[in-house]
Amino acid sequence: MNPPLGVESINHNAFVEVNEKGTIASANTVMVALRGSRRATPTDFVADHPFLFLIREDFSGTILFIGQVLNPLDGADEHTTHIYRRK
Repeated sequence: MNPPLGVESINHNAFVEVNEKGTIASANTVMVALRGSRRATPTDFVADHPFLFLIREDFSGTILFIGQVLNPLDGADEHTTHIYRRK
């Protein structure tokens, strides 16, 4: 059995250009995963009710994205998502 993975960091870049010729948009996401020696302690996140979430930059505290989940069980398998955090 493989050891669980944890997320060290996620970087997302987005580009949108709108001009008289039209719109160009692109995006890419890079995720760094942890495995093995840097094992983290899992935290259970049970999404069984509506919730808000945000993505915040640690250094400045700037909120980069705010999202809302109105019905987390709609169309999804009922399970617990583990969020791994290093201590």
